[in-house]
Amino acid sequence: MTKKQWFKRLKRALSALPREEKGAAVQYYDELYEDKRENGESETDILSGFGLPESVAADILSEKERPVPVSGAGGTVARWVGGIFLFICIGIPVLALLFSLAAAAAVLCASGAAVFLAGAADSVWGFFVLSKGTQIAAVAHIGIGLAAAGAGLLMIPCFAFCTKGLFILCKKSLVLTGRMLAGKRRT
Repeated sequence: MTKKQWFKRLKRALSALPREEKGAAVQYYDELYEDKRENGESETDILSGFGLPESVAADILSEKERPVPVSGAGGTVARWVGGIFLFICIGIPVLALLFSLAAAAAVLCASGAAVFLAGAADSVWGFFVLSKGTQIAAVAHIGIGLAAAGAGLLMIPCFAFCTKGLFILCKKSLVLTGRMLAGKRRT
């Protein structure tokens, strides 16, 4: 069989395809043929490597007949409806949780600062009482004040670290939800 005969049979076997697709398939095999010919292969070897034109056409047609997943308007509308539903059922509570966490973080850091300031003030009060002559009460105030100030200083970074961890966890859950809504998966 010659090149001309092989391509004539291929075109006839691909007659079910639209003209552009048939032309693209024929052009692909023509370019493949020319590349192999430039590499020194004989016409007979190239055509036998291609196989029968009808089987090549059957492979091309079976590729065209496979259902292609369509993300048409129905998929987009369903995704929007699902997104709105998830926003109402999950998004709003998650946003409320984030605002609550922010408020709790601010209150916790403020309470740590308040404990520190109260301890420092109690220590100053202890020195004031010491100047008045009551030594036992003064030493107690100074000790309690320093302990409270130290506890307050320790509470601030601890609360900040815990709050940061909660925000990171919320961010990861929001990103995961966003990927799910967008239909993207990590591979």
